Amino acid sequence: MILLLAACMLAKNAAGELLYDGDISLRLDDSSNSSRREQYRVRFKPGFVFDEQWSMHAFVATGVSFSSAYNTFGGRDELHVRRLFGRLTRGNNKLEFGAIPPYKGRVSSTGLSDEGWIRGVRGVVALGDDRLEFVAGDLSDLRASNALSSPFDLNFYEVEYSGRVNDVVSYEFGGERMLDENYVRAEIRLTSQSDVAWSAEVVHGFDSNSAKSVLSVLAPFSFEHGELEWFTYYAYVPQEFGLRAILTEDFLGFGHAFGTVVGYQSKNLARIKWFAELESGESRTRAKVGVEIGFGD
Repeated sequence: MILLLAACMLAKNAAGELLYDGDISLRLDDSSNSSRREQYRVRFKPGFVFDEQWSMHAFVATGVSFSSAYNTFGGRDELHVRRLFGRLTRGNNKLEFGAIPPYKGRVSSTGLSDEGWIRGVRGVVALGDDRLEFVAGDLSDLRASNALSSPFDLNFYEVEYSGRVNDVVSYEFGGERMLDENYVRAEIRLTSQSDVAWSAEVVHGFDSNSAKSVLSVLAPFSFEHGELEWFTYYAYVPQEFGLRAILTEDFLGFGHAFGTVVGYQSKNLARIKWFAELESGESRTRAKVGVEIGFGD
C-alpha cells in the first residue's frame, strides 16, 4: 500500500496525467444461513497515463477474498492492493502485465469476479469489430493480501473470441485452464434498440463433467428525475462444479437459484446509487440493500 501511494506521488510529478475513481458502499446483508451483517466497501482505482500508448493502473479495495470486497462492521478492517499492472495500447489492440483484472471489458455472469485478479499477462488483438484474447498467469492464492505476491505458478491459461453478428446479436466463446481443470465457456447476448439485453451463458468443466448455466435479462429505465437498472437472472450450478463456480461474478449458491438486482441513480445526485438485491435458491435466501457513493474522475 505504501509503495502504491509513493508511485502515485511520483506519477503526479511526472509528465502525463493522473486519473482516479472509486466508490464507497454501505449495505445491510441478511441471509437465511448466517446472521445479519452491516457491511462497508471501499474501492479505489488510480491510474497514470504516460502517453497515448503506455499507462499504469491499480485497484485498492477492502475485503479479504477474491470474490468480495466487503468488510463487516465490528470485524477486521481489511484493505489491500488487489491489482497493479501496466498497459500498452495500440489502436484497439492491448497488452496488460502484472496483477491484472480477470476480464477484458464487460464482466459476464460466468466470468471471474470483478473484485479479483490474475498475476500474469493479457493480450487483446482486434479483428475488425471482433476481439481475440490470450491470458497466461497465476490463479492459486485467492487471498487479497497476497494478490501481489511472488513468485508465481504458471497455472492459468485462457483463449477467448468475442464478436458481433449485427447490432442485436453478440457472442463470446473460449477455453480456459484453471484450478487444475479445463473449461469451455460460451455466451450469446441479444440487445434490443431500447438497450434491454438477454443473455444465455454456460461454462463446462471437463474433469468434473459438469456445467454452470445462467439465463439473464438486463433492463434500463429512464425517468424524469433519474435512471433505474434492473438485472434478473437464473443460475444452475451442480455441487461437483466446485471452486470455479464460487469465483464467478454472479454466484448464488449450488443448485437452482434466482437473483434480481435493482439500482437507481438520481439525475440530481449522479454519484449516489441506491441498490437492492434478492437471492433465492436451494442453499439460502439472501437480501441486500444499500447505497453506493462514487468519487473521482
